[in-house]
Amino acid sequence: MKNIEDLFQNLAVKVINSKTIHLGDEDNRIATDFFALWRLRAYRNANPIQDVQLKGIAGEQLTKDEEEHLEKSNIVFARGDNASVPSRFMNGINIQMGIDGITSQLGKLKWGIVSSIEGEFIVPETFSNYTILPISPRSILLGDSENLLIPRSGVIIVNQLAVSFCRNYYFAKRISNCPIKEI
Repeated sequence: MKNIEDLFQNLAVKVINSKTIHLGDEDNRIATDFFALWRLRAYRNANPIQDVQLKGIAGEQLTKDEEEHLEKSNIVFARGDNASVPSRFMNGINIQMGIDGITSQLGKLKWGIVSSIEGEFIVPETFSNYTILPISPRSILLGDSENLLIPRSGVIIVNQLAVSFCRNYYFAKRISNCPIKEI
């Protein structure tokens, strides 16, 4: 998943620095992969899978250091006499499988660079099924869109969506610059 994050970070930097003004096929794939990861992480955070007990298998008595070493080497382990697999492994596997499903479902989604003329965007935990990816205070990627410059009224719509999907938090560079309703 770190590879997905790194590729998206590189894409976001190129867009922010205006080195990319049109997203090619590879850029669109990177954005779709990151959208799926972000959406599924928010879902699994709200609906975590618990530790899973394996039947008929003995676990290992591992120290915390041994567990961390195995995890760093991408090795899944079962703990102790009850052979329980830590929930983080189950959540990670579920997220990876979900990424494959979402990217397959979205196919060759084209993302447009949407920039605000006035106002900044709010970043929620997730936009759920809306294909919106914040990349800077004044820019988002929007699925099935052309590149656009939008007025304050468009920023308000995006920010209202952002707030409506929040369960625990949202953030912004400066919340006072993020309109959510007309004055």
